[in-house]
Amino acid sequence: SKLTRLLQDSLGGNCRTSMVACVSPQPTALDDSLSTLLFTSRARAIRNHAKVNLRASGDAVASSLLAQYEARLTQLRAQLAATEAAKALAPPPPPEASSLPPSSASVSRLESERSAAEAALAQCVREYAKERAQKAKLQ
Repeated sequence: SKLTRLLQDSLGGNCRTSMVACVSPQPTALDDSLSTLLFTSRARAIRNHAKVNLRASGDAVASSLLAQYEARLTQLRAQLAATEAAKALAPPPPPEASSLPPSSASVSRLESERSAAEAALAQCVREYAKERAQKAKLQ
């Protein structure tokens, strides 16, 4: 309603609001009086939880969430810089086993595993073809 729109800052903010409802005993103003009473009843049921507005004093700034995040960010940046400096001073890691040339024994073992896997795959393909043919006969 228009009255709610006018009072929206007072009803939802950190302030005290007083309301005076004017009603009339005349039968011609019954609708207006009833809507006014219903509005004041709803407005009275509104409960605000006011909070104190703090000024930017030293304690308030130090305890604010933003200040805590900035302190944590500074700490993490320092930790990252220390880790990167330690990596720069550390000797390079030894070469991995995969970069070394493979021995003939490992090559022959890998080739035998590959041929066994290919044989198993060929067997599976043959079994699948048989099952498919049987399914086609049944249909």
